[in-house]
This record gives sequence, C-alpha cells and structure tokens, in this order.
Amino acid sequence: MRARPVRDVTVRLSDTQDFLAEPADLGADRAVSGIEELYRAVKMHTRALMQRPGAYRVTIQLPPDKITDGLQLDMRALIQRYCRVQMEQRRQDLRILRQQAIDSLWMSLIVLALCLVLGGWATWLSQSGSHGFLRAVVTAIATFFALSAGWVALWFPAEYFLYDPWPLKQDVRVYQQMAQADVVISERGAIAEEEAPAPAELSDSAAGQA
Repeated sequence: MRARPVRDVTVRLSDTQDFLAEPADLGADRAVSGIEELYRAVKMHTRALMQRPGAYRVTIQLPPDKITDGLQLDMRALIQRYCRVQMEQRRQDLRILRQQAIDSLWMSLIVLALCLVLGGWATWLSQSGSHGFLRAVVTAIATFFALSAGWVALWFPAEYFLYDPWPLKQDVRVYQQMAQADVVISERGAIAEEEAPAPAELSDSAAGQA
C-alpha cells in the first residue's frame, strides 16, 4: 500500500517578521508575505471536494543569525493560530452566505408564484373570446415575462447554493492542510540564495510505502 506523497514547500525569508507582514511592511525583495506564498502553493493543489487532503512539509529558510532555539515550534504554532482564525472567518462567511441563500429563496418563491398567476391569466385570456390579434400579443408578452422573471428569480438562490460556497470551502481545506503541515527551519546561505528557484518552491517527495 502506497502512502500519500508529501509535498515540500520552501519559503525563503530574510527575517521571521516577513512571514506575517503586511505588503506595506515587506522589504524591497518581497512582493507578498511568507504565509501568502505558502497559501498559494497549497491552494494550487487543493480542490473544494472529491480530493483527499494532502500532506505538506514546510521548510522555512532564514539567515543563520535569525534562527533561534525553539523557532521551529514557534513557527508551527504561529501557522496553526493563523489558520484557525482564517478557517473561522471562512466558516462565518459560509453561514452568512447560507442565510442570504435562504432569504433569496423565499423572495424567489414569491416571484415564482406571481409568474404562475400571470401564466394562468395568460392561458385564460387565450381561451376567452377576446380579439384574436390582441389576445396573441398579450399572451406572448405575458408568457415571455413570466418565463424570464421565473428564471431570474430561481437563478440567484441556485447560484448561492450551488456555486458561491465552493471557493470558501476550498479555502477551509487549504488552511486545514497548512495547519497540519510539518515545519522545518533551515539556514539560508548566500550560495543557496543565488542558485535557488523562485520563492515558495513546491515539490513532491514520496512518503514511502507501507
């Protein structure tokens, strides 16, 4: 039985403060924070559903003088706290979205009921003894309006229930995987910096076979 592959994500920093820094506080050599690099690397391999959660190993490279005793535990605790906050925000957004979908559904049912009444009136009018041309025009307009209004009314709650939640659910899965990732601290030397690829390098390594 083959175990899950472990994806290695390497984040290169000049200082630990760059890991959670705001864009305005970053140095000239960085465009995003280290946690944002990690998020993007994990999200690239994460789907909202129908996928087994991945295992990650995060290597944070720092200059030798920035590495202190216990830094590995501190960075892992920092990532976990950050991910817990982000997951709670996404879950709160999902609850708000669900309430909006329910409110929208009630309004859609009211509009749909009005459309059915209008459609029934158009049917009755088409069967009455009114003038033929006027009857055809009114029936066509009423039918078109009823179909269009009913479609629009049902589309919004359908979008809420079927499509809008997935980006938020994907984010929850991303942060769950980030929180469960192993954290490794290593030195970032001058030679390694010159030969290193782009930040947040992500590679797969076999976890082994059972």
